[in-house]
This record gives sequence, structure tokens and C-alpha cells, in this order.
Amino acid sequence: EAHFARVGISAVHVMQDLTRPLNPRPRPMQTSQGELLLESSGLRVCGRRVSARGAALLGVALAALCGSLWLAAGHGALPAGPPAAGTSKPDVTAPGKDGVCSDRETCLSIVDAFLERQPRQSFMGGKGVGLMQTFGPDSFDGGPCGDKMCKLVEPCPNYEQTPHCRFDVYDNALAAIYLTRRGRLEEARSVLKSFLYLLYDDKGGLKLLAASYTDAPAKAGDYQGVGVADGAVDTGNNAWVGLAFTHFAAETGEACYARVARDILEALRHDVSCADDEMGGFAARGPPYPHNYRSTEHNIDVFSLSRALNSSADAESAATFVRSMWGHSKQAPDTYVTGTGDAAHCDATIPLAAAAADVQFWSLLADADPSAARKNASVTFALRNPGSARYKGGEGRIDGLWQIDEDLIGSPGGEGKGQELYGFRFTSWGNGIQWENTASAVMGLVHYQQKYQRDAPVAGLDEAISRARVSIRQLLQAYQAVPASVLGGNINAYIKNDHAADYPGGSDTGIGWTYLRYPHVAASTWAGLLLLYQDDDGAPVDDAANPFAPPRKPVPSKDKSDADDSCLPSGGGSGSKGGGGSPPPPSGGGGGGGGERTRADLEAIYSGDLTPSAALTSLSYGLMTRLPSLEVNERIALEALLSVLTSDIASCEKLLRTPIPLGYTRYSVRFLWIWLTLLPFALTNTFVNFGVGTWWEDKPKPVLVLAMLFIGFIFLSIEDIAVQIEEPFAILPLHVQHQWLLRDAEQTRWLMRYGSRQRGR
Repeated sequence: EAHFARVGISAVHVMQDLTRPLNPRPRPMQTSQGELLLESSGLRVCGRRVSARGAALLGVALAALCGSLWLAAGHGALPAGPPAAGTSKPDVTAPGKDGVCSDRETCLSIVDAFLERQPRQSFMGGKGVGLMQTFGPDSFDGGPCGDKMCKLVEPCPNYEQTPHCRFDVYDNALAAIYLTRRGRLEEARSVLKSFLYLLYDDKGGLKLLAASYTDAPAKAGDYQGVGVADGAVDTGNNAWVGLAFTHFAAETGEACYARVARDILEALRHDVSCADDEMGGFAARGPPYPHNYRSTEHNIDVFSLSRALNSSADAESAATFVRSMWGHSKQAPDTYVTGTGDAAHCDATIPLAAAAADVQFWSLLADADPSAARKNASVTFALRNPGSARYKGGEGRIDGLWQIDEDLIGSPGGEGKGQELYGFRFTSWGNGIQWENTASAVMGLVHYQQKYQRDAPVAGLDEAISRARVSIRQLLQAYQAVPASVLGGNINAYIKNDHAADYPGGSDTGIGWTYLRYPHVAASTWAGLLLLYQDDDGAPVDDAANPFAPPRKPVPSKDKSDADDSCLPSGGGSGSKGGGGSPPPPSGGGGGGGGERTRADLEAIYSGDLTPSAALTSLSYGLMTRLPSLEVNERIALEALLSVLTSDIASCEKLLRTPIPLGYTRYSVRFLWIWLTLLPFALTNTFVNFGVGTWWEDKPKPVLVLAMLFIGFIFLSIEDIAVQIEEPFAILPLHVQHQWLLRDAEQTRWLMRYGSRQRGR
């Protein structure tokens, strides 16, 4: 009966697709209580109006047919959310036995090998030194829907627009924590050395990290330039780096690394603290491109770092803010909202926003809010299944985060194709499973299972954990890594925004960007942490694998860490266990720009007017280097607009630079004149007999002359219009449009400067 109930739901989805409702956005169906409520007023099937009863009968008939075919084909359970309480637990491992990495150590070895082969920043010198590339190298293919909608850019996303790959701070901090927990301390140390080089300047002063770097040289305090992919100084990213140093210091006992963590926390306290505000917490972004909003996720990160370093005041401030973010969402009242507005310093307003998976589950893992009732409500919301857009049941639905994806493509070798996978979408406005959030979410669910499930049970919790964890192990086996998404399509498919498509353009976050089918450091690393935390149902839980939890060993004290600078660039690298130092500075200067000779060459090349292509390239380069405060999604949107502009300019250039061939113009005009010259001879007899039998028979007949003047004027005018259409730029009032564009640009520039001054107050 449960199978047929679910088949009935899918059948009505199919029925809706085959019918034409007068209302283009019918009310979503509610299935939580087994009811099928269909708004069928105005419903037509094959041109005939169907009543609600008729629609229901049609749905039942389709359900019976689909259910028979489905069961006859030998399929198991249909895509659905976690089963209700009291139902039997499904055998989640049997269908994927051959597609799941066999045991804990085998799965972890896949993660280890993936991190080991990730490309590193090369300018720091030395094998294994440098931050890891976040996505790639190379993609897992976007699917068979043609180059325009499915071909993925190699070797990493957005490489065609900004020819560099990202080396994100957060992903590398997470990898360092995993390597520390895995016991691969020297590999973790190499990542931390890279951070040290980017944290401390030549005078030993700490500069907080930008969000992302490239493979080009960069140094501490660089927030723009070719070596910086994203110059935003995000609070959460720097807190994660502090956590990486904290866990490493506790595990090795090297006090210098604890000193770095405390330096980071002190810098965050100085730059972005809102402790004097009733809500408390920390602002989301510091100078040189500050933002006023406070992010719940960032404050969870700062809370965990402060608690690990025994900074109780900072921990309490961050926890106060996290607790204050509960229950303010009108769309999802049983969740933590993502944060506040951005209008004023430490803004306390709460705008409408999607419910984010990381906020719900990371607050759970960190225990930032002790309220078991809130945790229960948040997890219950997250485990609701809003349906799938591909089955016409989940488009636009915002109730819940649990989702089911089918891998229509598989790995490059074909493994994993057709697998049904379970996990969580990025936000309640998104579509498609995002695997970084899913792995961390499973850890959060296991944490809830261990601490709260007995007293505050959540229906379907155990099944959700099993299904999602098996899905992650299937991905590890098939891809030898965890991709950011298994959904095909490229950025063009994402911009089209068709979630019902087979290849919709990756997993849409719903808040301005997407994750495509690339190997992903964060997703793979969270998968490794999950397997360290608990690798299978009923296995013991290792709390030390929870990156938000305090380290299992004591962190070196402040007095001890303040006296140890052996790991710092100014410390000479004489730390114990080979500790020390940071990588050597890049050769040839720190800017990666090639010196004065290159600058002079560029100035000589661009001394005249820029060509349209060079102008657009300069705009794209300027977005990367001169506007590092832009979010990733904002850059993607601007690059997409530049791409459209490039296409439009190419069309105009084709018209401008491809004039009518001279021979074509000459011969068409010559033919027209010859034809007009001979035309009177052909019309003479007609006009001679024009007045026969009328009063005009013996009068002068200028009709032929008038007719020829009219015909000649019309045809010569058409020929002239044709020439002008082929070359319109000489006659169009483009100078007027140019003046309007200049005026718009000047007004926009003034408004941006005014906004900057207002934010600075």
C-alpha cells in the first residue's frame, strides 16, 4: 500500500504535466497525511473540462498502471523521504553492494589518495607545499546534451572567464583538520605552512586571509591581484583556519600552532566583533572590504574556535547570536535563519532568506544552542522531502531539505550510472543534492541520534543516516572522490533555471550559484570526517572527528604558545619535529606580474584605442583584480552578462566589418538602371492604347512618363534602403545612445561612492 500511495503521487504529477490548468502555478500537493489535494478547477484533459472527482479517478487509474509496471519490473521502493516511524528499516546496503567501498579503511584510503594527488600552488616551492585546488582537476563530464548546455570547462569551473583555478581557504582548512585526525600529520603541516606564509608579513604581523587564492604568487595582506581569486576577508573562513591550527597544536603539542590560532581569534575580535550589541556575535566580513551583516554559520565557526581556545567571552558572544537566530523565518519558522541584514554596523534586521542546510546541521554539531526542542524541530524540518522537480512535485517548494537524485551520467568509466542517491540540498530554495553539506549533515544527524533521539525522537532519522551514508560511499567507489554534485549540465543550463531538466546545471543553491560535476575537496574531506566519526550503522562514534568539538587532547596554554614562535616566518623554522617555518618566497618578485618590462610592453600595446575584445577582457580582468569583495555568485552573474555582451558585440562587428561586396552593389545598380531604361519600351503599347474609346483618345498622354518616374523612384529607394540596412552604423544616432550610457555610468559611479561613504559611517 505504501508503494502504491507513492506511485499515486507520481502518477498525479504525470497527470498534471499532461493537462493544461488555467492557473499556471497550482497549489502544491500535500502528502504528509496521505491526502492528495489537487486544485483542479479549470482543469482540462484532451480539451474537456474535468471535475475534481474525474481528476482523482484519472490519478488512481494512472497509479494502478504505473504501479503494476513498476512492480513487474522488479523495482524496490520509490524515491521518497525517510519512512515514517514504525515502518521496517530498508536494506540500504544490499542494492549497492558492488557499488560501495567495502570497508572503512578502503573508503578512507580513497579520500587520502584524492587529497594527495590534488594540484597545489606551485609558487611556494617544494612538493606537497601550497594550498590544494578546490575543484578538479578536470570534470566528471556534464552529460550528453550538447556542448552549449552540458560541456564543462576544463580544468576547473569558470576557467574560460577567469583563467585560473581556485585554492579556497575553507576547503584547505577542512583538509588540514581531516589529515590531523587521520594521523597524517606531515601532510597537515604542509597545508598549515602554506597558511603561515599567507598570514604573516615580513614584519611578523598577522593579516587575515582572503577567501581564495590562485596559483599565481601572493603574500600576506594581498586582497587583490592575479594571486587572489576572492579577496573577501570572511570571518568563517578565518575561523576554520584557526580551528585547523588548534586541532594540530593539540594533537602534536606544538605550542606555536596554538599561538597562530589565538592570533587569528584576536584579529577577528579586533576587526568584526559585535560584542557590545544585544545579539552579540561577529560580523561576516572584515576590512579591506567590510560588510555589516552577521552570518549564523560564521558565528558557529567562531564559537567552536573560541571554545577550543578557552575564550569564554567570545564563545558566549557567538553562541548568543546563534541562539537569537532561531525562529525568525516566515517560510520555515522551525529553523535557524542565515543571518542579519547589511545596512548598518552590526545590523540587527533579519531579511527574508532561504533555510540553509549548513546552518541547521553545523549548529547541531557545535552544540551552540543547548535547546533540545529547537534541535528536534530543525532536524524534523530538514528531513522533510519537498519532492523532485523532475517529477513535477517539488518545483518551487520550500518545505524541507531532503532530496533524491539519480546519477544519469556516472563516473568517466561509467560506474555509478543510474544509481539513486539520497542527501540534502544546499538551501530550501535550491535543487539537487550538495554533497559537502550532505556529509556534514549526516554527522549532525548521528550526533543527534546519540544525544537527543531517545528523549526527542525524530521519525525516519535512522533511515536517513543510512541512506545518505551509503550514497556517499557509493560516490567514493564510483568517482574515487566525492563530486560537488552528480547532476549534469553546465553554467548555461543553470542560467536557464529548468530544474525539471535531466541536466539542470548542477546542484542549484537557490541563492545565486551552483555546484557542478567536479571533484570537490570540501565534499571529499567531509566524507572522510564522516567515516572517521561513524562509518556504518551501529559502529562506535569518535567525537574527535567532529571538527566543531574541542580537541581530545589539551591545547597548549597561552603562556606556552606566546613564548613559542618557531613555526612563524620570523622564527626561522627551528621548531621541534621539523616544524618550522613557512615556504620560501616566490622567485621573481611577489606580484607574479613580470616586472617593469612587461608593464612597458603592455602600455605600448594598449596605447591606442582598445578593441572591443580587449575592452571586454579588461573588464573581466578588472572584476577579478579590482573588485575582490564581490561574492562568487556576483562574479558569475557579471561574467555571464559580459558573455552576452561579447556575443552582441560580435554580431555588430560582423555587420560593421563585413560591408557589401563592391561588385554586388555595382552590378545590382547597373542591372536596375538597365531594367528601368528598357521598361518604357515594354509599356509603350499598353499606354498608347490607354485612352482608346475615351475622351482622352486624342489628348497628350504623359501617363507613361509619370508611371516611369514613380516606378523608378520606388525601386531606387528600395535599393538605397538595402544598402543602408547592410551598413547601418553610419546613419543610426549612436552618439545619442553613447551619451545616455555615459550618463548612466556616471550616475551609477556616484551612487556606489555614496553607498561606500554611508557604509563607512
